[in-house]
Amino acid sequence: MGGGKVHLIADINYQKKAKLNIFCVKKECTFFHTEHIENDIYKCDIDHIEQKQLDYIEILFNKCVGNEFIYSRNDLVRYELDKAILHKNGIAYFSPELVLLYKSKDLLREENKQDFDAVIPNMSDENKKWLHNSLITVYPEGHDWIIKLK
Repeated sequence: MGGGKVHLIADINYQKKAKLNIFCVKKECTFFHTEHIENDIYKCDIDHIEQKQLDYIEILFNKCVGNEFIYSRNDLVRYELDKAILHKNGIAYFSPELVLLYKSKDLLREENKQDFDAVIPNMSDENKKWLHNSLITVYPEGHDWIIKLK
């Protein structure tokens, strides 16, 4: 659904596929909140606290064309699949620069700024350049991190 709206999937054959992510939440999870809006639509809010046990996970589905990863918020941003998705011990995960691109949407969250400041010194020039160019594409009006990456 997106925009802070979700719908409960009680039947796999009945899904609204407006966004490409799924939240999996234990019933007893205390930091994932929903408020019924209408029918099977809920407003969701997540307290941004450290998760100490696996009560919640968000699964993101993204498009790929050939060997290119396509950023879900702007189809103009693409990345070579083997650079976008890394692997360690058989587990696939987003590259740090791609995670930062997703985090760039919400600079009101202090932890996103802290993650940027912690990760950037450890990134290669090539990865910083990709993030810089991607931020320019996504935020043509400007973004705090574009200046920091120059």
